[in-house]
Amino acid sequence: MWRRAGHASRVSSISGSGFTIPCPTHHNATCPVMLLNRVVRRAGLARAIAWCGPQASREKHMSPVDLREGMALPSTWDRFYAEKRAGDFRHFDWFFGYSAVSEQLVPFVRGGARDGACHVLDVGCGTSDFGASLYRASRLPVHVSCVDFSPVAVELMERQWRERPPAPGHPSSTLRFMLADAARLGGLPGFEDGAFGLVLDKGTVDAAIRANDGGRAARRLLAEGLRLLRPGCGALLQFSDEDPDARCPWLEEAAAVAGEGPGRVAVTARELGEFRGVAYYMYVLRKQEVDDDEDDDDDDDDKKKD
Repeated sequence: MWRRAGHASRVSSISGSGFTIPCPTHHNATCPVMLLNRVVRRAGLARAIAWCGPQASREKHMSPVDLREGMALPSTWDRFYAEKRAGDFRHFDWFFGYSAVSEQLVPFVRGGARDGACHVLDVGCGTSDFGASLYRASRLPVHVSCVDFSPVAVELMERQWRERPPAPGHPSSTLRFMLADAARLGGLPGFEDGAFGLVLDKGTVDAAIRANDGGRAARRLLAEGLRLLRPGCGALLQFSDEDPDARCPWLEEAAAVAGEGPGRVAVTARELGEFRGVAYYMYVLRKQEVDDDEDDDDDDDDKKKD
């Protein structure tokens, strides 16, 4: 069950029931023209086409297959970010920057706080200024972990942080950049179940979902984000240009497959508006708290099955 929440001046509520397993056409995976148009129309992403894929170079065109397969590979993004080493560094943001949604983030930071501070995870941060901007702007203490699997991107961000350290919005706030696969963070210190009150995904699942792997990489990313999310007050935010009619059923089905169980993850879609002529949405995922009695019932059911 998911619902759509619009702007305060034009709030609408849409309910859907059941789960829909997405076919590739939900994400334009079989339509090269639509796929390339979606990439090209984003400022800056047209340059990614020249770097993505195993056959990519400045002299060669990249096929839609190379694009879909390459967007989920560290080597693709290493190649893309490597050019920034040669010139003046500039942050690269998918879709839009922090300022476009800063006001929308405030209640989630407050709501996800525990013991006076909110632990925030930015998955697939690349060289975006998103996590660092939240660290600078938040008046509430935040502990921001920016994770990416591209060593080039992480090295660039760490260098910027050392050379031009941003001033925190609160003296107790912390910021760190980590080289890690956002789909496999288990076992790392600070990445225990329910460790984060706010998980941010701006374009990371969108990139993984276009990989030619049947959606496995995208589902792993979502499952790991939900594992790390604190039940109840925590929120996982996905920013995307995909319409809720396609994304919400996919999120519900993927969350159920991840082991959360049907109905245990609430999905809400909020329309953010248009940026550079493209409509964007914020998808809010919350995990329901499971009480001890429900855990006991599940254990009893398992014993009966045995």
